[in-house]
Amino acid sequence: MGRSIPDEKLRVHFLNGELYEALMKGDDAKVVELCKQIPEGPLHTSSIHKDTILHMATYYGKSELALNLLEMLPDSESDKLTMENDTGNTMLHEAANSDKIVPVAMEMLRKAPKLLGMRNKYGETALFVAARYGQMKMFKFLDKQGEEGERKTFYQKKDQTTILHAAIIHGHFGVRTEDTSETEEGIYESAMRFAKFLIERDTSWEVTEPAIDTSKPQIHYDRVPSTFHVQAAGEEKKTRASETALLLATKKGILEIAEKILTVYPQAVEHIDDQGHNILHKAIMFRQIGILNLVDKLQIPTTRLVRKIDNKGNTILHMVGIKEDNYDEKDMRSPALLLRENLLLFERVKKISVPHLTKYLNNDRKTAEELFETKYTKLWEEAKEWLKRTAENCSIVSVLIATVAFAAAYTVPGGPNQNTGYPILENKSFFVVFTLADVLSLAFALASVMTFLSILTSSFQFKDFKQSLPRRLMLGVTLLIISVTMMMVAFAATVFLLIRDKEQWTRIAVCSVAFFPVSIFVLSYLPLYKELVKVSKQPLKKIQEKVFMQPLNKIQEIFSRFGRNQSPMLSNTNQTLASSSKKPATPQTTQGLV
Repeated sequence: MGRSIPDEKLRVHFLNGELYEALMKGDDAKVVELCKQIPEGPLHTSSIHKDTILHMATYYGKSELALNLLEMLPDSESDKLTMENDTGNTMLHEAANSDKIVPVAMEMLRKAPKLLGMRNKYGETALFVAARYGQMKMFKFLDKQGEEGERKTFYQKKDQTTILHAAIIHGHFGVRTEDTSETEEGIYESAMRFAKFLIERDTSWEVTEPAIDTSKPQIHYDRVPSTFHVQAAGEEKKTRASETALLLATKKGILEIAEKILTVYPQAVEHIDDQGHNILHKAIMFRQIGILNLVDKLQIPTTRLVRKIDNKGNTILHMVGIKEDNYDEKDMRSPALLLRENLLLFERVKKISVPHLTKYLNNDRKTAEELFETKYTKLWEEAKEWLKRTAENCSIVSVLIATVAFAAAYTVPGGPNQNTGYPILENKSFFVVFTLADVLSLAFALASVMTFLSILTSSFQFKDFKQSLPRRLMLGVTLLIISVTMMMVAFAATVFLLIRDKEQWTRIAVCSVAFFPVSIFVLSYLPLYKELVKVSKQPLKKIQEKVFMQPLNKIQEIFSRFGRNQSPMLSNTNQTLASSSKKPATPQTTQGLV
């Protein structure tokens, strides 16, 4: 009895999952083995975007795997290499995304030369894609293929946008080659060489009529920013439900469900809803940072995810400024800390974004930064007022404590000796405690006043709320707490001096009463203080690195030099240790989110 259609679909479903997981983990042998079990071989469609296994292998830069898969295809089936995914990209389009797989592109063109002239749904050839993403080696290789007269048509899209437009719009003139240093002069020389290379091949001035509005060259790319992961909005609505289980779990922040889905069905990470949002868009919009951490933990390739633009032209960086209206905010937190949290999220997402998309304009003609500032202006005003009010109130308390501490210095316990003028109780141990505590209370109170004044005189720019102002507030509150504590210590020492002959329980009662206000003060500021401490974790690590680790490394370097001058044997040992410590790190296969 033959296999039923549902069973066959289920088999293909799990096979695609195995292939995707093997590709993600870099298990090339398993990918080849699975391809041998499939009638279509490496031309089997394995993703929801109709990518074949060869598409995915080339896109993720797996040169050796792609060459092995190409060897599996006989020359008689070379015409099948022209298969396209749902964005119209051939395998050569995907290969054009990376300089590292030029040999793969060479083999593809040997088997199927017609790949060079094929265009995707946006009218782009592989040569155009290489220029657009600044892949200079790939561009130079493709530029030498085919007939010269025919090749000129590859330098532009159907809407007359040329490779020069693409390079200018996306800022890919500063591509560094192997023979170029990382100095500013080297980068400049490389940029000029690449610019010259593209200008010589630009055909825009051959147009006899103004086919392009040159005053708005970005219009061509504002709507179609990525060649590799954009589907037409209408097509998405037809083929895909508005919200899959993974996207719903992401929206609600259910980590366990999301992790299970991605473990069993890893290709689900590429799901897109009817608004063009993928898992990263959803996680950022609903502030589900745990989902971002999960994607990074599972080492899911994010190359396509970070390039996805939604139907309104928003990148993942724009989503930081598009917080969902029904997002459940923690009302107890202060506006300043909420603003800081969003600023840090913006910085984190910017690090993983494609560089040219950080300045990308959405359909409302706003960059991500402009959108962020527009959306968070109200929160910024609230944060500014809250911080001013907090600093003013704390500075008043600090001034009062400083006044009391200053007055206490001139009214010592027991009073002065009428004959000598020295304090009567100066020889008592608790008198020393009183003196030190009083001086420290005054010093810390004045320091906190200065800290709070620096907050009040700040310019209160957006960037100040990310690190500077929260750190100052934490420093001021810390100094204030220490000042109050020292004042209570001075008070307790004074009482001990006056009732030193009393019973033990009396002293215990005095200590309890003295530190009761301090406990109330600390507990009331504890939630705020815990949030402020998080701000200083990274700076403390940097201070530790500069203050402790760098001097230790210098000392170690001096001793190693001394050892080389004194003993050949010690010199050999040091060289061995140095070489072992400089082993190159294992290259990462995915782009991290942290």
